[in-house]
Amino acid sequence: TTQALVKNALRMRPDRLIVGEIRDKTIVDMISAMSTGHEGSLSTVHANNPANLVNVRMPILFSMHETMAFSEESQAMQIVQALDLIVQIERLPSGKRVLTHITHVNGLDAQKRVKLVDIFQYDRKNEQFCATGYVPIELVQRLAMRGIPLPENMLAKKEDL
Repeated sequence: TTQALVKNALRMRPDRLIVGEIRDKTIVDMISAMSTGHEGSLSTVHANNPANLVNVRMPILFSMHETMAFSEESQAMQIVQALDLIVQIERLPSGKRVLTHITHVNGLDAQKRVKLVDIFQYDRKNEQFCATGYVPIELVQRLAMRGIPLPENMLAKKEDL
């Protein structure tokens, strides 16, 4: 199973985990791995949008784990600790696939739910990918510390340039 593969991969002490689509309780192992030193890991999960992913799809997948029960708050905390970004790809009616969101997982809100803030969104009217103007300072600093500076105006809204 995918879950067994993730567990066995962790025994090999990888720097990163890359897992294709997760459709079941494997999400628990993947989220756990992502929040315990396997930074830069990635996986895919089908969802309508980033909010649907964290508020609907992931809780459904968490609920499939028969030996553990996770409260909504516990799930949200695990997601926040494991994920920095959610990248959404969508197929348009034309069949073309486009990147529609790059969303920052920005902690918990007052109701202890995952707080999401879009950094980039696809503008359907103009058919282009645009910065929202939100700058995830912590992520920008972490990238800079690793020698990956972002271009100065990359996160500026088009009308702000």
